[in-house]
Amino acid sequence: NTTAHHPTPNRSNTHTNIANTTPNRPLLMENGYDVQVIEEGARFARHALAIYTWMLYVYMKPCTGLCSLVSHRCFHMTSSSSSSSDGDGDGNAGCCCCVLCSSSSSSSSGGANGGENEDRNNNTSNIINNDNPAPAAAAAEEDEEAQEQQQPSMILRSIASDNICSIHEAALLKHAGLNQSELVYAQFQSSFTHTPYSITIDHKWNSVVLSIRGTLSFEDCVTDVLVDPVALEDFARRWRCDEQTFTGEFAHSGVISCSDWILKDLERHGLLDQLLHTLANYTLRICGHSLGAGCAVLISLVLKQRYGSRLMRCLAYSPPGGLLTRKLATGCCDYVHSFVLDSDLVPRLSVQTMEMLRDEVLELIARIKVPKIMIAQSSLYNAATNNGDDSGFEEEDLECFLHPKDDIPDSKFKRQLERLKRVQQRRREEFRGPSVYLYPPGKIVHLIKVKESNSCVHGCFKCLTCGTTNFGSEYTPVWVSNDRFNEIVISPTMGTDHFPNRVCIELERIASEMFSLDVRQGWPSTRTRYDGEYHWQEEHLRQLVA
Repeated sequence: NTTAHHPTPNRSNTHTNIANTTPNRPLLMENGYDVQVIEEGARFARHALAIYTWMLYVYMKPCTGLCSLVSHRCFHMTSSSSSSSDGDGDGNAGCCCCVLCSSSSSSSSGGANGGENEDRNNNTSNIINNDNPAPAAAAAEEDEEAQEQQQPSMILRSIASDNICSIHEAALLKHAGLNQSELVYAQFQSSFTHTPYSITIDHKWNSVVLSIRGTLSFEDCVTDVLVDPVALEDFARRWRCDEQTFTGEFAHSGVISCSDWILKDLERHGLLDQLLHTLANYTLRICGHSLGAGCAVLISLVLKQRYGSRLMRCLAYSPPGGLLTRKLATGCCDYVHSFVLDSDLVPRLSVQTMEMLRDEVLELIARIKVPKIMIAQSSLYNAATNNGDDSGFEEEDLECFLHPKDDIPDSKFKRQLERLKRVQQRRREEFRGPSVYLYPPGKIVHLIKVKESNSCVHGCFKCLTCGTTNFGSEYTPVWVSNDRFNEIVISPTMGTDHFPNRVCIELERIASEMFSLDVRQGWPSTRTRYDGEYHWQEEHLRQLVA
């Protein structure tokens, strides 16, 4: 089983839990391991989406999103104020607004003082027994027994750098489907030295969840372009890891700097250790999207030394392609699962793939023998009439447009291109640094588009979005190897396939329709029959992959 403490549903004797991740094999509902991977991926994609807070929430619901968040926040403030005034004389001790404002104002000082702790205790004392409501007397007895067994059982709730209306927090909770008591810590400040992340408790999955935000700000973009491989020996030494594991290994420079800061902040407040000590039967799940996925993987490599891979899982959604060297990328397969949507650009980005794309584009320009406007017109015509077929130009069309590779006529552009190739080759020879290839991490599930609707509604959406919509598309999950994403695929959806809401929605749709899982609760529903519509033959899928 993929999880140590998550209850596994009863399955038919024909199902198997063997972790068969052979490349190009589709994930099937007869395989219990495949079902668990999809179930887990669909559930925690919501957590990875939630840390993007109100910006993604309003993007997904442009008409009602902001009003929904404000009303949600006002309702909780009103209910908290009324409940605290009924139970206390001052009427403020239980007010969540007071706690959030105090924690937000304390973020600049780097910690909480004693007065803030007294206010927070009233809000956070029910974190552990949240989903088991009991009478007041029974709850008090359970609290006393817990305090006798483990004295530091109180987990202090802290929200840093939220605005005065706590819209970030409200959006996070609505995205993930959690209540306020299940959010233990959140840091929303984004800068070159701060990365937003949150710590929540998912009682339905018996999990403590560390969610890390991906690229959203200008500072994140600057971090993304720091793609130079950096040796991991110093990183391993700083965090007291097994240096032999990291000797001779490299990782994405920007991801290392973000992971360093998050690990320092986790060490500063110590909430993760407190939670995992108090919730002894809970699993730590670390998830993130894009840049956050890269940080989640590196942090998992560090925390595995402390908690062990049996009690820790990492879910990486659309991780950077140039993240880890092959040994580390494949060595973390026991506890890291990555999910990539169709032609997503980011899992294919590395220094080598960008150089390859540049060289191919320049060579194609040199081979063109017709005006470029003709190629643009033909491309638009094919996109409008290909009926969901992404094969592009036919072979005879390419012969009409391009000169053969070995028979490119002499031109000024061709001479410039040859001179550029010589300069690039000389720079590679003079460069003294290591020639390092980096790969996406863990076991990788690739969601491949297998069908596209031909309805009029789909055509209108495709026209309005210039082909970037995935409305009406159907995907199937396939296991792929780490070196599968070794070239950039040019597609109208190569950018939008990276959006966290798309990855989340498609995973939930696959879990619901293909695997009959109840994604709203994170638990599988009872299956009474097998729908042959979603039984994809392996040979057919291998042809689609090819």
